[in-house]
Amino acid sequence: SLEALGLIYMSEGKDEQAIPELSSAVANNSQLWRAHNALGVYADKTGDFAAAQRHYDAALAIEPDAAHVLNNRGYSKFLAGDADGAAVDFYEAANNQGFSQAWANLGRVYAKQGRYDEAIDTYKQIMSEAHAYNNAGNAAMENGDFAAAKAYLLEAIRLSPTYFPTAEKNLLSLKNRN
Repeated sequence: SLEALGLIYMSEGKDEQAIPELSSAVANNSQLWRAHNALGVYADKTGDFAAAQRHYDAALAIEPDAAHVLNNRGYSKFLAGDADGAAVDFYEAANNQGFSQAWANLGRVYAKQGRYDEAIDTYKQIMSEAHAYNNAGNAAMENGDFAAAKAYLLEAIRLSPTYFPTAEKNLLSLKNRN
């Protein structure tokens, strides 16, 4: 019941009320993987990535097929600066366990690393090709790789000129940065 109450509080955004309940729950029963996952999410929010990953590891030891926990651990690794570790977790959650959000996160990791073609291939697992190119273009802009950004945004527009006013807006933003 402590776990359930803590999870309800977390879902309502009442983290300060949730944490004592969830902490008590895992103190009483260390096998409550959902409580560990929620505590991991909270630790990520507060920037304690090591604690978050310990909670995700505990949750996965109990429930190894919980793809969303694996995705959360990957995101925690990404936030902590471990892009390679994050990519491994995202790939496992997406490819082997079918968790579609992990494809988006994996694409984000690849794009952040400047691996744009891999990012596009990854994004295309869950979105249109035009959208994938637009995302790669956005990431290239964030990385300061303006030539690549322009090429990817133009390709997004070419692939879907009526669907992609967003890519045109991004191109305008890119021109303003140069």
